[in-house]
Amino acid sequence: MTNLNILHQEPTGVPKFNKEKHLIRVVDLLNTQLAPFKQKNIISDYRNDPLHPWHASGIVPGSSSLSGINKEIIFEDITSQVEKYPDQKFDLDCNIPNNIIYITNDHNRKAKHEKCVDNLNKRNGFNYQSAGRVTVYLAKLDDKWIGVVEMGTHRVIKSIFQFGEEGFIRANIVYDGTLDLELILKNDMYGVHFSDMNYRKPQTPEERIVSGVKANDPNMVKIYNILCELNLTVKDACNDFFHNKITCVTSSWSNLEFVIGKLDFESVLYATKMIQKHDKIDGKVKVLTQAQEVIGTIQKNFSDTLSRWSDDIVQDDFFDCFLEDYFVKKEYTQKDIRSTTNVEENVMEMMQKMNRFGKKKVPNRQHKMFTNKDFIEVYPNFDGKLNLN
Repeated sequence: MTNLNILHQEPTGVPKFNKEKHLIRVVDLLNTQLAPFKQKNIISDYRNDPLHPWHASGIVPGSSSLSGINKEIIFEDITSQVEKYPDQKFDLDCNIPNNIIYITNDHNRKAKHEKCVDNLNKRNGFNYQSAGRVTVYLAKLDDKWIGVVEMGTHRVIKSIFQFGEEGFIRANIVYDGTLDLELILKNDMYGVHFSDMNYRKPQTPEERIVSGVKANDPNMVKIYNILCELNLTVKDACNDFFHNKITCVTSSWSNLEFVIGKLDFESVLYATKMIQKHDKIDGKVKVLTQAQEVIGTIQKNFSDTLSRWSDDIVQDDFFDCFLEDYFVKKEYTQKDIRSTTNVEENVMEMMQKMNRFGKKKVPNRQHKMFTNKDFIEVYPNFDGKLNLN
């Protein structure tokens, strides 16, 4: 039996924070997106288009022009505050330079410059009030002050387009008592990001897993550990996040979660191992949850019969032998296992094939093959055609 404590423990195999992989300056992200264009300075070309020039509009944020206010808070005041009072947390509004703003790039939405250009064209430039504010966490990277944007990357890019890399954007700057990037991401940003982005369309299933585990969401951690135990990942591109040894991909982790809840972990584990063992394509397997459900259902509901058949072939695993013949010799695929949308019919179809295989494999068998009665005992409400006798 598998040690299922793994399903309730901290996520294993997650790589440690790597600033080179997990963090990118928004300016660099934008320059990478603009690199294929031939213009030397496409930002200026957009901003200074003679037919549709962009203009900053609205009320400039801040208090520097107000009567009776001695001083506008500037970014240097923020950093001086931290240096003088490192234990005092705060959340303050201030202009922050565009060229020191970073985003996490492992599960965040990848902002597209085209969307920003379209928005600026529609509004004829950057409007301070409609742009709103972004929230950035104050941190240090290689002893230099930076701000890590939690959400609002598109607004930062629009500011870069309008005001250039040396320009500023208004933000509420959060200091949580530490400048350590890994702690800031773990204790603050990942949790907020996941709760805000979970189930939104921009979040892919792969991003939901990664962001959920980083946020230490209990359900996502459980799913992650299940995937690792089943030698599955959500996508080839996520191998950096999962164990390096995992090369098998699940067709849907949400469907897998449903199948495990419907059957049990051990049955699904057996089905997964059988598929990975016999249905190999160039050394890699995409495991279909529908195939897992059919094989796991037979393993769970007809285990006694399968055990007796295994005894008939001298202690070998009858189901294993059948699946080797099914996948390797007869070259059926996982898609053949789910020939219909009805799981019960797919189960019966596989049982029919097992009956035929058993008659050839064990000609002097001591035990009966699957019968209609066996099937009805498990599925008493089945109203399809029975054909196992």
